[in-house]
Amino acid sequence: MGFALQSGDRPELRAMTDNIIKEVVAVQEPSGYLNTYYAGDKAKDRMLPEVQRWGHELYNMGHMIQGAIAYYRGTGDRTLLDAGIRFVDGYLLPNFGPGAGQKPILSGHPEMEMALIELYRTTGEKKYLELAGYILHGDDRIKLPQHGYVYHFCGIPFTSRTHLEGHAVRAMYACCGCDGLLPGNRRPGLFEDA
Repeated sequence: MGFALQSGDRPELRAMTDNIIKEVVAVQEPSGYLNTYYAGDKAKDRMLPEVQRWGHELYNMGHMIQGAIAYYRGTGDRTLLDAGIRFVDGYLLPNFGPGAGQKPILSGHPEMEMALIELYRTTGEKKYLELAGYILHGDDRIKLPQHGYVYHFCGIPFTSRTHLEGHAVRAMYACCGCDGLLPGNRRPGLFEDA
C-alpha cells in the first residue's frame, strides 16, 4: 500500500491503511516489542535462538519496517515507522547484540538486515547500520550445525562465504542486506528530523 500511495493519492486506500496501522500500533508493548504471536504463554520464546532458527519473528518485523518506510515515503505519515523505530530502539538495541549483558541475535530468516539498512538510509542513524552488520556477521555465542549455517544463511560472518548455497530466498535477503553495508550503497538521511 505504501508503494501504491507513492504513485498518487488514493483516499480510500489511505483511509483503510490508516485504520490497519492504528490497530497494529495499538498492541505495541511499552518496551517497543510488537508481535502478537509471541504474547501470553509464548512470550517466554521471544527472540530465543532455538526458536528464531525456524521462526520468523525478526523476518516479519523487518517486512513491517520496510512497509512502514514505504508508507512514510508515500504519505509522510510516520505512525507505523515510529512503531518500527520503537521496536528497534526500545526492544532490540538495549537487549540484543554483542555487548556485555546483551543476548545474541540469530536471524533464522534474513530480512531484518534489509529493513535495518533501509531504516539507516531513511533516518541517517548509524546504529541501524551497525545492528545490521552485527546480525550479518553472526554471533559466536550461537552454535549451529553445519547445515544450519548453509540453510538459514546466518550464524557465521557473511564475508566468510565464498559462494551462495542453501535456501535461495534467505541467501538473497542476506545479500541485499549486506549490499547496504557497502560504503557506496548507504545513502543516509532521507529525513534529518528523525
